[in-house]
Amino acid sequence: MKALVAIIFLTLSSWVSADFITLKEFKSRGGIQDANNVAYLAGLAAGIAVVNGFSSNNGNPVFCHPPLLALDASSLWALMSDVAMEFPALLDEGIPYVATAAVQRAFPCQ
Repeated sequence: MKALVAIIFLTLSSWVSADFITLKEFKSRGGIQDANNVAYLAGLAAGIAVVNGFSSNNGNPVFCHPPLLALDASSLWALMSDVAMEFPALLDEGIPYVATAAVQRAFPCQ
């Protein structure tokens, strides 16, 4: 099942070429102010939520968010920005990696 989850995540995150750009490049292309970037982050947030749902059903959630949290482009961008401020090296990492690290850091499972 872990392989299926990994395949789903990689598929969802690879549909747009933005997954190969770093957070630094993403910010230089307009960040959350660019409509294409917002659409990409919305899709990535949905993909992360789907993967987390599958993983949670198997007892291995990727992250443990509050029940009423809506992970959307805006909230994902805020989480990514926060974690990048704390760990500047993440500016040179790909968007899917930073996004996943950000939600895991913000909503760790105990």
